[in-house]
Amino acid sequence: MKIGPEAGAAAPSPGETMAQLERILASDAFDASERNRRFLAFIVTEALAGRAERIKAYSIATEVFGRGKDFDPQLDPGA
Repeated sequence: MKIGPEAGAAAPSPGETMAQLERILASDAFDASERNRRFLAFIVTEALAGRAERIKAYSIATEVFGRGKDFDPQLDPGA
């Protein structure tokens, strides 16, 4: 079964995607830590903004998880 644009359905707009993200994050059924919620919001927002190529260990660690600008993903892969 195909879903999405390849099945003939239009892709959701960025606004629809952000609204769905907000519903997911607000849902009691979405049992995730605050850290994982920030991660999901970051990757969705970056992808919608056309910056998917920025989604790397360094940007996630510094922008989502509060690591310092001196963060080295080779030394601390746990981010």
